[in-house]
Amino acid sequence: MNALDAGILPVQTAQEFDALRAGWQAMATETRFVTRSQCPVVNAPGGPIYILLRGEETAGQVGIYDQTAVAGSSVPLHHQSTEDETFYVLEGRWRFQAGCVVQEVGPGTLIH
Repeated sequence: MNALDAGILPVQTAQEFDALRAGWQAMATETRFVTRSQCPVVNAPGGPIYILLRGEETAGQVGIYDQTAVAGSSVPLHHQSTEDETFYVLEGRWRFQAGCVVQEVGPGTLIH
């Protein structure tokens, strides 16, 4: 599945983002119990990404994705247009770049 089919919507402007979020905030949220087997999957260069929760399911508050990346894989530099990203490293070593800042981190590190 590609990102668009999974409900990850690209936006080009701040106004588009605000309109998208306003629509989400009008939606009711509900308690959910989710496992990987119930989720849409996006095939990514580093390994599959399981979409546990999307913005439209949480009134625009949060999106949660689960990915176990293949050792040595990488993702090209990019910018998320619909959400902030937060990563939590469970194991291994990861090299992150945010703007000009490059840092290698290990287990127990949160990057936002």
